[in-house]
Amino acid sequence: MNIKISLIKKLRKLTGLGVYHCKKALLKNNNDIDDSINYLRKIGELKVYKKISNKVFNGAVFVEVNKNSGAILKLSCETDFVSRNILFIEFGKKIINYMILNKNGNINFLKDKFNKSIKKLIVKFNENIIIKKCFYLQSNNILSCYLHGNKIAVLVEGKKCSLKMIKKIAMHIAASNPEYISIDDVPKKIIKDEYNIQMKIALNEGKSLNISENIVKGRMKKFINNITLMGQDFIFENKKSVYDILSGNNSKILSFIRYKI
Repeated sequence: MNIKISLIKKLRKLTGLGVYHCKKALLKNNNDIDDSINYLRKIGELKVYKKISNKVFNGAVFVEVNKNSGAILKLSCETDFVSRNILFIEFGKKIINYMILNKNGNINFLKDKFNKSIKKLIVKFNENIIIKKCFYLQSNNILSCYLHGNKIAVLVEGKKCSLKMIKKIAMHIAASNPEYISIDDVPKKIIKDEYNIQMKIALNEGKSLNISENIVKGRMKKFINNITLMGQDFIFENKKSVYDILSGNNSKILSFIRYKI
């Protein structure tokens, strides 16, 4: 059966759906616009389309390590009610297990792979669901992870770390939220901008240039310590920094990723 381009355009205008879905609907319904719209409603496509533009502020995070593979995922939805639903949680686990087994963290591939399942959940829960972000890591170094109530997930890669130590580091990252590993990883622009802000504050307080420089030096040290993993006080031994703990064991953290809802 031939489908007129004008009918496809009309159906697209009425539903907002793409060419593929409109053409398929018209083929199945003998070019009848009303029947095609009802068909699209029955299979849930209209419901999905109306929801996919909705903003998502809730969801759950997932993380998994299996030998030398690690994966982390953020699956988003609109309400906390859905984020706690067993079907939503099981779906997230299914995605992250797939990432580990297939060594794949390509978000566009995963969205296509699980597209039908996502649409079914959107229709079931009547709200938007999105694979927000994900990451897969394969490493010959030590990997560990930590999950806090499906709201904070951490994946860590370390060298010469015991499993017990790197697990504690993952828990520390979940609690303390460092942005960088060490001062070497902090962009120079961030350091420069913070220095200028602190210098302006000190000078506006009426301090001399020499005194201001000393004040800012102390404030910058505190700033760097707050945003870097190495500079933070270790939550399990707060009289020592993470750097002290790691260097004392000749250990090193190579990378980490932290996702939070």
